Amino acid sequence: MLKTKPTRNHLAFVAQLKYYQNTGRFPLATNDIPETPLHYLADQLEITVDQIHEYDWLGRSGTRHRKEILEFLGIRRVSAADKSAFSDWLIDNLYPHGADIEDAIESAFEWFQKHKVECPAGKELDRLVRSAYQQFELNLYEHFANCLSVESKILMGQSLDGVEGVVNFSDIKADPGRVGLD
Repeated sequence: MLKTKPTRNHLAFVAQLKYYQNTGRFPLATNDIPETPLHYLADQLEITVDQIHEYDWLGRSGTRHRKEILEFLGIRRVSAADKSAFSDWLIDNLYPHGADIEDAIESAFEWFQKHKVECPAGKELDRLVRSAYQQFELNLYEHFANCLSVESKILMGQSLDGVEGVVNFSDIKADPGRVGLD
């Protein structure tokens, strides 16, 4: 794969490949890649690390290189079915164990890499993870509501309605007033 590229891009190309293989995402800048592995790759290619600082990570070459890497690794574009399967996985396997949005985003890269699917970009991934979290909460509340007896639901409704002579929710949450000795 390196034979078709100018020598000045070899290190950046290999760094993107190895970074993707290890993290499931691409680096956006030289600073994203730890220095030790970068020097190790440069030694293997018998070039200096200085060449990588001139590489345009978000330019045409960087974009073309990322496409070549994805094709080489057999990674396909994400489909609606993949997004649905990912959401179901979050709802069934990750959120029930107390994971939050940030945990889900980190786990997403691993899930998409394992399934050989290109991970959605930042905002789209965030929207997908948050939507799955809302669906998980909805399912959870629905499950709890189904576990309540009819009598309990009636009593809860009455506490919200403000029936005379019964302590209701409004009384419980009301401001107790000024603090005094009484």
